[in-house]
Amino acid sequence: MHIINPSQIFNFNNYSRLLILLIPLCAVIGRAAIDINLSLISLSTLIYIVIKKDFFIFKASWFKIAIILWLYLGRLVKDL
Repeated sequence: MHIINPSQIFNFNNYSRLLILLIPLCAVIGRAAIDINLSLISLSTLIYIVIKKDFFIFKASWFKIAIILWLYLGRLVKDL
């Protein structure tokens, strides 16, 4: 008989997959549910990056372009 280790069930990959799979359901439930879900996804990703000290994503060119686009669009919305 194989005993399942609880740390194997609740690891980051399973947690992140669950949150991603819940996006359509949260979209049906309402805006607050989708906002909470997406906030949990982004927060858990940042925590994972800090814990694993895996900062390569910040050096990627697409990440820098996305940050510039986010700042630009935020500035446009603020000026409206």
